[in-house]
Amino acid sequence: TRATVARERGLLPLAERIAFWTVRVEEQPSDFLSYVQLAVAWSEQGRLRVDLDAYERADEAVARALAIAPAYPPALAVRASIHFATHDFSGAEADARRALVAAPDDPAALAILGDALLELGRLDEAAATYERLRPIAGGPAFDVRQARLAYVMGDQEAAVEFARKALIGV
Repeated sequence: TRATVARERGLLPLAERIAFWTVRVEEQPSDFLSYVQLAVAWSEQGRLRVDLDAYERADEAVARALAIAPAYPPALAVRASIHFATHDFSGAEADARRALVAAPDDPAALAILGDALLELGRLDEAAATYERLRPIAGGPAFDVRQARLAYVMGDQEAAVEFARKALIGV
């Protein structure tokens, strides 16, 4: 089960992480770091269960974090990922750019920015953003992004090559 796999990796299962961070923010309502972690957990539930309510809860948690620490880059990157997951690509772009002002090499913010630009059809900007990401966070996730960009740009051969590279990790 997922719970067993999580425990083997030294993690609490998702429901227990949500419960843990919920108690933590109830006990320490000014702990913006815990709100960010709660947002991450709710967002994960939203992704795994295709649950818009979970994304709303994630958005509420990250909003509370940002009310306490308005320019905290990881919170902005989490909110950008929530916007992206709910197809608010302009919102994802805006938050990713805000995160990058304070942390120009944040791989999460760069990835979300590139992905949002790709979805918005701004392919040259997406490609440039992915190039900024390459030296910081290359690897299979990067190769998948390159494959999608190549496919959208009509280069099927490059898309297949990047997809193969991502699959075998070479």
